[in-house]
Amino acid sequence: MNRALCVVVVAVLMIVSLGVRQCVWHCTDAQGEGMSVEDRVRLNVQALRDDKSVITRAGAAKVLGDIGPDAAEGTPALADALLHDKHSMVRTHAAKALGKIRNGDEEGVHALDEALWTDKSTEVRKNAIWALGEIGDRSDDTIKGLSAALRNKDPEIGVSAARAMSKIGSSSGSVIYYLCKALLHASSPRVRQEVARTLGDLGPGARDATTTLAKALEDEDAEVRLSAAEALGKIGREALEAASALSKATRDADTRVRAQAKKSLMEMARSGR
Repeated sequence: MNRALCVVVVAVLMIVSLGVRQCVWHCTDAQGEGMSVEDRVRLNVQALRDDKSVITRAGAAKVLGDIGPDAAEGTPALADALLHDKHSMVRTHAAKALGKIRNGDEEGVHALDEALWTDKSTEVRKNAIWALGEIGDRSDDTIKGLSAALRNKDPEIGVSAARAMSKIGSSSGSVIYYLCKALLHASSPRVRQEVARTLGDLGPGARDATTTLAKALEDEDAEVRLSAAEALGKIGREALEAASALSKATRDADTRVRAQAKKSLMEMARSGR
């Protein structure tokens, strides 16, 4: 057999092997027929734990996430992959799957918290943050991890953390505290802007952030000032103490900020009736 033929044979074998693995993923996804959910979960958990192919392990993690809450039994395998798999693609899909399953299992949440602190991949950390938000975990470890992420040098991490905190909500008082701290001290304007938006999304539940948002109306970045003005309007009458700061903002150098400050003052007036 000449060398060229050998190369062709090897390539064909690799394609066949990959095709078999793809069949495992696609025949065992949430829409698969002829196999129970339990069997799909079991097959993909086994692939995630034992298969030597990075692509196969990542695909197995993705399928478990696509199955959703019914794949809760796969949480231990996903948590283990998130913490110990050598390849970031597998860890990324494992984190995302834990967020899609959303069962709040302690083992899964712990793995996400640890990945948030220790994983070297930005993509993995972003997906761990997203997953914690989807799960809505309000534990001290999660809140502290997200608050640290708000201060991360990478704005993408900080923005992701703010969005996750929005999903966790204001029922945890420490969420408002850490968001306010980030709004005043985060070095990235993008993060400060997202934090202001998050406080607005929390509505009246973010009333304790009123003073901080009023200060943010003087931020050097116009986008931050705009988001702060909008947030105060969403908080409504609970933020009436910021009315004077909003009145001042109606003379802001940025046209959009002036318009939003006027709109928020009207929203406060309407909500106070």
